[in-house]
Amino acid sequence: MRVISIIILFVCCVISLQAQETQPNGRLGEEFNYPLKKFGFVSPRYSRTNYDDDKYLESYFIRSVFTFNDRTHLRLDVPVLTNTNLTSDGKPVFGLGDMNIKVTQILGNKGDLYYGFNALFTFPTAGNSSLGSGKWLVDPGVGFIYFIPNKGGSASFIVDYNFSYAGASTRPDIRVLGIAPNIDKWFKKGYVGYYATWTYNFEKKIWDIPLDVEAGYPIAKQFTFSAEYILPLLANATYNDSWSLKLRYTFLMRKYREPSLTK
Repeated sequence: MRVISIIILFVCCVISLQAQETQPNGRLGEEFNYPLKKFGFVSPRYSRTNYDDDKYLESYFIRSVFTFNDRTHLRLDVPVLTNTNLTSDGKPVFGLGDMNIKVTQILGNKGDLYYGFNALFTFPTAGNSSLGSGKWLVDPGVGFIYFIPNKGGSASFIVDYNFSYAGASTRPDIRVLGIAPNIDKWFKKGYVGYYATWTYNFEKKIWDIPLDVEAGYPIAKQFTFSAEYILPLLANATYNDSWSLKLRYTFLMRKYREPSLTK
């Protein structure tokens, strides 16, 4: 019988810049979608979001994931450099963004279906107003992830609500509903997935429903390269598109009886 005891409890700590239009809660199965007892990886990443009038937001950061046992996981995103010209004078600025801490609790499972809740807390640590929201935010969410039998992939669904409760009075309040219906297909080597988060911004009164596709392929032992592309599908989108490149080095994989994918 296949053993698939995954993610009964994990804690994620995140330090990164989030684009204003992107809901940072979601991607429940981004790192935890295969039956491993212990694992860890380091992943340098680059992302860019494009806007009208040649405006852009770029970020370089390193994501690390560690497990202490089959129940406790730690994720850490360390920003290296953020660059944007979303400024009043159009001149580029460099620096770090807001800090986020995310806690996720898996409450239980029924077979291959796991369910739980999470909360993401954002602190206004950005050194420049163009690099952060200027607000203290909390983003609670609930959801589930289902692992398709025979290592066929995963499907997850999360609903969350990101809102500001304190911060600079001169900066706009934030109230954003997020709905993340994600699904991916695993192959013997590599994967492809739809990882969008649909959002409704209550302050701007607009929806964002993007096409968000990511594909990854192992390029060497323990190394996987992946690329993600996000394209808003609605006419009132506040950005043009977004894309990212990711290189992942897996330094720890302690398996159960069943072999697993490298994603």
